[in-house]
Amino acid sequence: LFSGTPTTVVQGGTVQFTDRSIYNPTTWQWSFPGGTPNSFNGKTPPAIAYNTAGKYDVTLFVSNAFGNDTRTITNMITVNDPPSCVSVNFPASGTILDFLAPPAGANGFQNGVNANGDKQKAMYFDVSATNLTGLTSIYVRFNHINSINPDKKVYFRVYDGSTETPGALLGVVERTKGQLRQNVQANQFTMIDLPKNIDLPASKKFFVSVDISELVWTADVKDSLSIRASVSSTPPVSPVWYQNSGGTWIRYGDPGSTWVNAAQYILIHPFLTSKPAKSVISPKNPVVCQGTLVEFDGTGSVYNDLLKWEMPGANAPGTIENQLKVTPQYAGAGIYKIFLSTRGGCNEVRIDSAVLTINPSPVVNITASKNPLCQGETTTLTASGASSFVWSPGTGLSATTGAQVLANPSVSTRYSIIGTTGSCSTEVPLDLEVRARNTNAVIGASETNITGATSVTFTVLAVNGGSTPNYNFLVNNISAQNGSNNVLVRTVSPGDKVKCEFTSSEACVDEKTVVSNEIIMGEGTLPVTLISLSGRRVTDGNRLEWVTASEFNSDRFIIEKSLDGTSFANIGQVSAAGFSNTIIPYQYLDEKPVSGNNYYRLKMIDRDATFRYSNIVLLASGTNISGNKLYPNPTVSGRQVLMQLNGIERGLVTISISGINGQVIKTFRATSTDGTLQMNIPATGMNSGSYLLVCRDSKGNIIETMRWQVMK
Repeated sequence: LFSGTPTTVVQGGTVQFTDRSIYNPTTWQWSFPGGTPNSFNGKTPPAIAYNTAGKYDVTLFVSNAFGNDTRTITNMITVNDPPSCVSVNFPASGTILDFLAPPAGANGFQNGVNANGDKQKAMYFDVSATNLTGLTSIYVRFNHINSINPDKKVYFRVYDGSTETPGALLGVVERTKGQLRQNVQANQFTMIDLPKNIDLPASKKFFVSVDISELVWTADVKDSLSIRASVSSTPPVSPVWYQNSGGTWIRYGDPGSTWVNAAQYILIHPFLTSKPAKSVISPKNPVVCQGTLVEFDGTGSVYNDLLKWEMPGANAPGTIENQLKVTPQYAGAGIYKIFLSTRGGCNEVRIDSAVLTINPSPVVNITASKNPLCQGETTTLTASGASSFVWSPGTGLSATTGAQVLANPSVSTRYSIIGTTGSCSTEVPLDLEVRARNTNAVIGASETNITGATSVTFTVLAVNGGSTPNYNFLVNNISAQNGSNNVLVRTVSPGDKVKCEFTSSEACVDEKTVVSNEIIMGEGTLPVTLISLSGRRVTDGNRLEWVTASEFNSDRFIIEKSLDGTSFANIGQVSAAGFSNTIIPYQYLDEKPVSGNNYYRLKMIDRDATFRYSNIVLLASGTNISGNKLYPNPTVSGRQVLMQLNGIERGLVTISISGINGQVIKTFRATSTDGTLQMNIPATGMNSGSYLLVCRDSKGNIIETMRWQVMK
């Protein structure tokens, strides 16, 4: 059996436990979860301190020569949070009166203005046994206030009391005598709300004084003012101090004190809190550009029950509570104020503010003298709305800065333009469309492996056809359907040949009518029209490069490798385009080539599992790293292009020029005597468009494939 007194305490309080066991135990073992100390061996434990709010069990184990017993009382001790606001000596007890300075008040007031010239009256406070940390306000009870000049000032000062004498000044607030007189006339305390809470010193000992040094008591001028006092029945060591006319601090009742009556308290009441309010905003005064969001952080703030943001002019919500960080959004440029209010103990409110300056961002406009362009044409791009401009990428541009540039890209390009005025920038895009000067068409069939008369759907995919293209379907070279429909449904028989004569309406196209590939019914159509497959050594392995002229229902390319040219194994794959009627380049890097010969081929697979193999490419470990090139590329029709080949085998080199449909247009032959080759290739009589130069060695192996663009 045992008891504890008290069983309910505030945080930091102590409990004294008493053993009440019977049958004369000889050993005692106490357990105090949440207490300090948390255990004790012996009959009478010391006072146990509880520093954390909550409910706690207590256990006592006792024993003697005949046995033992244990008792636990669940939730025996309740520890409450300390009050957030505490007043000292308020309200005052005892008899409340004014002490007159002898004789009979002719010399003023003991606790106020008097003929002795006292400068300050102060009360000493010691709250070291509490968790209070901040002074928020002061209540003082005045009486007998009178003055010819109501603007004379009275000061309320707070001093460090760590040495139990007034020390360093911690804070000061002033009031006029006229303001104090209004409180006296209304029979009220004067309430001094500090503009900023005053942190208590580490000792939690301090003085609060009333400074009356501007008031006088003479034969001619009597600035009457008295602080009321409470008389104690038992004379204590006086907490009341005064500063005499010479500036010396003396305690009431001490030797040398004018005022010997120590049995009193003057009615100065500090209000203290363990949760002082503090508002701190970061960043303080940011300057940003329109469209940039700023996060305001109140993490450094302290509050009891309320933290409140107020953001006039912001998009809803303009008020947010109990959230440490906010990111307000505003409709436009301007100067905006952000307020952060916190409420601490004693209903103390603190406010911090920040100024957000949002500078306007430029409104950038871009115009093009012509868009879209035909390949090879130039357009003028003009920017406005800002002081300076930066253009990117620089491909095809005459300059990358300035309000006006010339653009001559070879392919459709998205340009980014950053316009800047002052410290603010705006980025806008411009899509410049470049239309090719050639067209192409690919025909596909719903099925081709037929054995008799069968209804088949033929579909043509065309590139650069314009808004009103024409499709002339030819079956055995006889027009079967001519018009705007790119789909033909027709009954065909094995051996029938189907193709399409396609005419583009695009103004940029030079040769507007082209003929598609031809499908022979009864034969499987291939998913890919492969123009070339080549390889070359690069610094990080062997690079395979291949080009397709068209793809219909293609699925993927399987890259196969062999060390002897006979047995091939899968080393990787590349996804195919699926459907295409234009030249598409592909590449694959073998990062682990072997020393010696490396043979490569492609397995080109359709989505219905139809496949075929490409030619075989040989890369030997002695093959030089390529530095081949064409210049200039693009080339104007009628001029010449210089072709440079490096690191090739000596001997005959065959150069073939083919269109995007794979048809060879021209063939040249030359001889390399030193592993290099330079030759001029004329573009005479060639139409605008894309071409491929395929170079083969004397054994017929492809040693290089280069794309060549010819322009009018």
